[in-house]
Amino acid sequence: MKNLATIAVIFLLSTMAMAQWVYVNPPEMFYGGNYVIDHNGELFHANNEDIHKTSDEGNNWINLTNGFVQSPGNANINIQFAGNNIFVGTFTIGVFMSPDNGSTWQMDTTGLGGSFNNHIVYTDGTNIYSSFDWPTYGFYMKPAAPGAWTRINSNLIGSGYGYHVKGMTKINNTLYAATQGHGIYESTDDGVTWTQKSNAGLISPVDGQFANRLLNIGPDLFVSTDNGIYKSTDQAESWTRVDQGFAVWDQFGTVQIWCLYTDGTNLYASVAQDDSAYVSTDGGNTWSDISDGLRHRIKSFAVHRGKLYAAQWDTDSSVIRRDLPVGIDDEKAIHPLKFNLSQNYPNPFNPSTTISFSLQSASYVTLKVFDILGQEVAVLVNEKKSAGNHTVTFDGKDLISGIYFYQLKSADFNQTRKMMLIK
Repeated sequence: MKNLATIAVIFLLSTMAMAQWVYVNPPEMFYGGNYVIDHNGELFHANNEDIHKTSDEGNNWINLTNGFVQSPGNANINIQFAGNNIFVGTFTIGVFMSPDNGSTWQMDTTGLGGSFNNHIVYTDGTNIYSSFDWPTYGFYMKPAAPGAWTRINSNLIGSGYGYHVKGMTKINNTLYAATQGHGIYESTDDGVTWTQKSNAGLISPVDGQFANRLLNIGPDLFVSTDNGIYKSTDQAESWTRVDQGFAVWDQFGTVQIWCLYTDGTNLYASVAQDDSAYVSTDGGNTWSDISDGLRHRIKSFAVHRGKLYAAQWDTDSSVIRRDLPVGIDDEKAIHPLKFNLSQNYPNPFNPSTTISFSLQSASYVTLKVFDILGQEVAVLVNEKKSAGNHTVTFDGKDLISGIYFYQLKSADFNQTRKMMLIK
């Protein structure tokens, strides 16, 4: 009985430990940590000086930039991927990038007109967008590759204080951008022109730490502000506050959001006060506290290989992790080893069939169907999808019998398969 009791105590302690935040080795290399992101099964980290990555859950790290940036006071604040290209937004020198998955690096500031205080870089896999804060301001775009930036001049977006962009996301063919003081804008032509949405109920400035402030889970939009998290279910026409129970910042009850992140299904948030963090598994309707073991404020989250990682803001360590909270047991917890497009089933089919695909990391993907002449006949997926396994149904009831092709495409993957419709 004594042995059983000892084993029970050990199990309880280990379970408690796994439910808390712990440091990722080696903690001393991460001062000034600002950003973590999962990409193709690897975890990338941006600090004030360099970009690192790990392939073994943080036990060993590779310095990718090795002092490429030599600028006192700089902070590398954001990382985005498009094919072999890696883009990094910074606090003092604009944007730099690698065209070869981190082997070499170069400045990426042509066309930015001297803008240097980057707030976000965002890519949908085809184009990349960058937004700049005081003192230069500006909102720019270009194809997601080496080349010159083009300034976006549309309806005041990005033109100056209050109109500078703090977050972006894409749902189907519509881009959304969150401005600091004038709410959400949308674009249906890949970012060339923008229209301001109604934004009813969005009363707080979209501001805070360097991070993307605008996210979506399916058709629903979420934006983090200086006072709370807001949700829209009608394409940013109206907003409802959803951060019930969060720690407040001051005597006025302000809830200053530092970071908002989604793994495609769940929401994670951190606040400025009390080193607090929260998770919602139901679209912001309810939240659970995941602050155990936190010592500092979190600036960035990333789900990686079944664990939740974060970059925290202070000197003793800026990369931490914990087990995914209880109740999050979805297909993202164990990532597929590679991107894959499966053969549809049944095949031949009449009139519908199921198409399955796997994503190694969260990616903006399209899944399209073409006829034998190469004409597009259906778009089944056109949005960012979480890492894991996905299925969609294709209905060919309005098509004639024959051979069709379906293509899965992302920034890192392109695969096409053949199927046959027989009526």
